[in-house]
Amino acid sequence: MTISCIIKRIAREIGFGRFFLRLRRFFGKPGARYEIEFWLYRFRWLRLIEKTRPIHTGDHSAQFCVRYLVGETQVLEAVWSAKSLFLADHRMTACHLVWHDDGTLGEAGKLILLNHFPNSQCILTHESDVVARRLLGPSSNNLRDSMPVSRKLFDFNLMNNGMHFLQVDTDVLFFDVVDEILEEINSQNPRIRYNDDAPDSVSFAYDVAYIRQRTGISLRRFNGGLVMVPCGSVDLKQVEEHLNLLGVPAYPWPLEQTLLALQCERGGGSPLSSLYDVLERSWPKVSSEHYYHLSRRNMYRIGYPIIWEKLKLAGLVP
Repeated sequence: MTISCIIKRIAREIGFGRFFLRLRRFFGKPGARYEIEFWLYRFRWLRLIEKTRPIHTGDHSAQFCVRYLVGETQVLEAVWSAKSLFLADHRMTACHLVWHDDGTLGEAGKLILLNHFPNSQCILTHESDVVARRLLGPSSNNLRDSMPVSRKLFDFNLMNNGMHFLQVDTDVLFFDVVDEILEEINSQNPRIRYNDDAPDSVSFAYDVAYIRQRTGISLRRFNGGLVMVPCGSVDLKQVEEHLNLLGVPAYPWPLEQTLLALQCERGGGSPLSSLYDVLERSWPKVSSEHYYHLSRRNMYRIGYPIIWEKLKLAGLVP
């Protein structure tokens, strides 16, 4: 097949207008993900984690768990993130580590995750689908099917087995102890704790005034990349009600984050301190860093080399 045939086929698949818009953006204003530097650092560092030794964590009898939503293209990033957590705070190795399939995780990816963390658990889509079909309402199931990232909200809570848990995105790295999170976990009445989103980020799927009008709840900036969720703090029946109340979102991609933020405010949750950073606003005085959007390049350029040195000091690099 010639290059011109490939271009025509892609244009037909996504629409000619959208195709030329993306082409213009690529050449005119590519963004960090399309810069050569981004891919050079990614190529150099990402696969190095495969050479490291496994880390043993707690099993199903643990009192607390860490949960990741992982797709096939995020497997190695997930390994980097989890190993950075256990290196930064050895107390976290007592937790149970759980991987949730976003619908794309293959057998090869699953084996990599389980080889690096032998006591961890991998929940595949077909397992969680059975539970979701039985327990979620129609609007929740529609969202879960159409937007895989929403499985963080639904699957993490449906498959939880009565544990408090820390939900972590694969582009979060840890550099120091997580005292604030562990103190909340061990408190008598733990609440949801979360990253405070950057002021110029789109935190919610609707205007905050509209959300307040429809639900009676006022939201603060919220980022779902790192969230401590106490057992029972998310009411999935109320999530269904909120979906029906709010209707079609103005910005679909943060809908799951919006619904979790509503649950957080309902239960009196609060943001973590600036030590749990987003977009390098407090770098380098951080316990964790969420490298999303334009800061993603620095996860490979700055974050991974720091974690690599820690892996070597810990004897995890052969």
